[in-house]
Amino acid sequence: MRLDGWVLAFTLIVSVVTGILFGIAPAFAASNTDVSETLKEGGRSSAAGGGSRNRLRHGLVVAEIAFSLVLMIGAGLLVTSFSRLTGVNPGIRPDNVLTLRLALADPPYDNHTVFLAFYRKVLERLKTLPGIEAAAAVSDLPLTGQNFDNTFSIPGRPPLPAGEFISAEMAWVSPDYFRTIGIPLIKGRVITDRDTETTPQVVVISESMARRWWPTEDPLGKRLAIGYNDFKPEIVGVVGDAHDGLEAAPAPHMYVAYTQLPRDAVYLVAKSSGALNVDSMAGMIRREVQSLDKNIAVYKVRPMNEVMAVSIGTRRFNMMLLGIFAGLAMVLAGVGIYGVMAYGVTQRTHEIGLRMALGAQRRDVLGMLIGHAMILAAAGISLGLAGAFALTQLMASLLYRVTATDPQTFALVSILLAAVVFGASYIPARRATRLDPMTALRYE
Repeated sequence: MRLDGWVLAFTLIVSVVTGILFGIAPAFAASNTDVSETLKEGGRSSAAGGGSRNRLRHGLVVAEIAFSLVLMIGAGLLVTSFSRLTGVNPGIRPDNVLTLRLALADPPYDNHTVFLAFYRKVLERLKTLPGIEAAAAVSDLPLTGQNFDNTFSIPGRPPLPAGEFISAEMAWVSPDYFRTIGIPLIKGRVITDRDTETTPQVVVISESMARRWWPTEDPLGKRLAIGYNDFKPEIVGVVGDAHDGLEAAPAPHMYVAYTQLPRDAVYLVAKSSGALNVDSMAGMIRREVQSLDKNIAVYKVRPMNEVMAVSIGTRRFNMMLLGIFAGLAMVLAGVGIYGVMAYGVTQRTHEIGLRMALGAQRRDVLGMLIGHAMILAAAGISLGLAGAFALTQLMASLLYRVTATDPQTFALVSILLAAVVFGASYIPARRATRLDPMTALRYE
């Protein structure tokens, strides 16, 4: 991301024009004041306390509160959505896991034998490095949304109608992959060193795949016919579901041994036995890889936690951006209320003194002024709720497990904004109760 010159220039122009317009408006209104009407209104305090100028000030505050509420509700919905998204179990244990990708040049790695020999050597070396608890190879990482979708059929079941097919995400993995990435074994076994080019073909499936196509029977021992010639592996294990993305339900997965069905684009994953030191661990792995072949590029070096963070990066950015706008709007609404109240107290000093001289208690004055502010708040919140109810429908696609009209968010944000208005009005109102009645009566 970068700062765009056109956006900066547009924002600057809008800011300057806004300042000029809002500076000229009150000056223009003051120059058109009807002196005789002002005198009829009964002096300075009553003129300031009523009339069109006062209504305009109050109207602006009400509008400010309404717009602030809309932004705050939008931010609240995104915060709730993001909180629920980050609470989703990804199906893996990403802590202390480093991922990186290798670029293998063709030739010689288009040859199956050379490909397998290289990865065997790499993994053997990685497992002997200090601080590395486990290491494995995999064709695609979880939480990236880049897994390969492949069709398959189930031998012994009736063939599907023409044009129909079933499919699942498929990954090529080496032994120790499930232990390294933290995918739990549910039943059976995982892929091991015994699964080679010369042994019977095997496949491990995810729990969601087992539930979908074998809901009432044990899938272990069943065979699949995957969309490759003569590749009909036996299901030897069922593992937990790993998400392609946190927002969607986990898709059915099948895992095949990279020795039995190789693929050239492969990630390495390595689990640290202690706190993950990315630079140190990546440096060791890079040196081992390039000691075998200096022409191999090592790239996309990232901790698995970062991969997971990137998968929800857009949602986090939207939440932060709208949250900043909502926070600024709330501050401006508070400042606006404070300004109107402080100005009103100044202009009504004589009136307040008169009320207190006639027996009004300090709590009566405090209640009168705060009550006026809360009436403005109620009007602004009512308008804001109506606007938010309509506008938040547009952000429904940005939400996860929360409705665009979530009543809890609407209620909490309304209470929060009302509390801000109360606090902003309390300070000038409290100051008004400390006025000396005799001094206030002489004020003009």
